[in-house]
Amino acid sequence: SIRLRRLRRRLPARAQVVVCSPVCDDALVRLVRRLDVGGHRVSVVSPDPTATDTPGCQLARTERRVRLSKLRAAGIPVIDWDDEPIAVALARAGGSR
Repeated sequence: SIRLRRLRRRLPARAQVVVCSPVCDDALVRLVRRLDVGGHRVSVVSPDPTATDTPGCQLARTERRVRLSKLRAAGIPVIDWDDEPIAVALARAGGSR
């Protein structure tokens, strides 16, 4: 897409990209994978917006988990950030590698 090309032109060739997103749609998954394939080191910090237990949130939580799994399967580091402080989530993720 034209937006992706514009973004790539602004990024240095070997730039590391950290994406902070709840990953609520497939468009973000495609964008992250395209940046990764384009040679950028990409990591995702994903705050979880699906804290309530309504049927709609349960469905959204399942769809989000599938998207995060797709990113991980592509070798992209993902931090699934729930209600803990970000420093704790980052430390937990750093210790699991």
